[in-house]
Amino acid sequence: WHLDFEVDLLKASVLYSIPFDEKKGMLTLALRRSYYEVFLPLLTDDVMLSYTDYQMRVKYRPRRDLLLKLLSLGAEDSLEVSISEGETGTARSTSLDTGFHRLLLGADWDVNRRLRWMNSVVWEHDRVSTARIADGEDDIRYSPIGWFTQWRSTIQWSPQPGLKWESGTDILYAKVGGRYQIPTPPALGDPPAPTFSPITIASELEEYVLSNALYTQVDWEPVKGWRLIPGVRGTVDSYGNEWHASADPKFSTRYQFAPQWTAKGMVGLAHQLPNEFQFGEPWGDPKVPPTRALQGSLGLEWAHRLGWEVSVEGFYNHLTRLPYLAGDLDSGAEGLDRLFWRWDETGRSYGLELLIRKRLGGRHHGWLSYTLSRSERKRPGRSWELFRVDQTHILNAAWTVRLGADWSFGARFTLTTGNPVYPIVGARYDADRDRYQPVFSTKKTRLPMYHRLDVRLDKQWRFESWILGCYLDIQNVYNATNTEGYNYTYDYSKRVPGASIPIIPTVGLRGTF
Repeated sequence: WHLDFEVDLLKASVLYSIPFDEKKGMLTLALRRSYYEVFLPLLTDDVMLSYTDYQMRVKYRPRRDLLLKLLSLGAEDSLEVSISEGETGTARSTSLDTGFHRLLLGADWDVNRRLRWMNSVVWEHDRVSTARIADGEDDIRYSPIGWFTQWRSTIQWSPQPGLKWESGTDILYAKVGGRYQIPTPPALGDPPAPTFSPITIASELEEYVLSNALYTQVDWEPVKGWRLIPGVRGTVDSYGNEWHASADPKFSTRYQFAPQWTAKGMVGLAHQLPNEFQFGEPWGDPKVPPTRALQGSLGLEWAHRLGWEVSVEGFYNHLTRLPYLAGDLDSGAEGLDRLFWRWDETGRSYGLELLIRKRLGGRHHGWLSYTLSRSERKRPGRSWELFRVDQTHILNAAWTVRLGADWSFGARFTLTTGNPVYPIVGARYDADRDRYQPVFSTKKTRLPMYHRLDVRLDKQWRFESWILGCYLDIQNVYNATNTEGYNYTYDYSKRVPGASIPIIPTVGLRGTF
């Protein structure tokens, strides 16, 4: 059996595993719980945060050729950000609650040494609840819920060395919907409502999705060091009482042209279903097709026997049939009607990725990754413009050094370009509603760059059958104020950065048996 527990000022976690039936099976249990809600009120009244996640896993091999699996896992997370009345002239809060719970049953049968048959059944419940509540304004709430059942069956066959074949079926049935209180357009001919005081409507949505897919893939090594991996997936989806068929071919290759060097490349077509809000009544259109993406990449890998790895890869992703809120008018047989959705937007993203990694072993281990990218969208009659979550630079580094005498020091650094936004450049007074309405710039700017450094110092004491560890962990060491949005005064003449996570030091204990 094995036990691992950890307790600090922010969270507590435990993991326990034990074999059973003469080691034919293994049971593993894990639980983690934060208690940010205990100490955050001591630092700020504007942010509330908590999370919980759990996992149970059972593996059992009644025979040498049969493996049975049971996996249950889930999480519940909550975040609320408030703006006090003294700063903006109105009390406002936004909240986000998410949760999922999954149960998986699986069986892997080694028919013979060359043939394996794998089956799994999954049940899952997902939910999201987000709300914006402000004094003097209607609440806005968005709470989608999903129930999913999936069956996957796969056959793997290795008829000879250097050749592997995989084929299977993937069937998904989902019930998606939820409750919504969201802004709605005014009746045809009426003027629009103010930007920050929308007309809201409460409604419920319930839709069903059935996805049936067959897939196959071959991994062939015609000569030593050169792998060819073609594959295709055919899918028939049903949603909104409409049927949509798609085919996703793909091809990847890897060629080790030198003892430490490998060239790699990939090209493929992929499809993604629209969400329930885009195809479900009363706002959606069941004719909205799956989004299509043509993806490709080329790269090089270098691997050293001492554990060093370097990967450089360029990528391009071209998107078509992207749905978006149109707000157009449609003249049909029954008269004038509103057309909510169009799907003639295209997108593209391209860039370069770098990964440097040192595997576990020796005195140092860790990794550094950097992505240089650009993501854009284009609608008919318009030029390309930045996507709302485009980030030019994304840098992440994590490194640990063993100092000797069971001491170790680690650090993690993150740097990310701020998202594009249309800034507020002024305001106008609305006498009818007795409040100021913001005036937005016609040109995009970016939020400030996000950057943060975390460090951790560990010490271990080794005993006969267990290890005790103690650590000091400091998040956001230099107390960076990372602005991910702004709060404004009532007339939008002044602004201050929104709430951000300050420097958070914590100490903890960890025991391993």
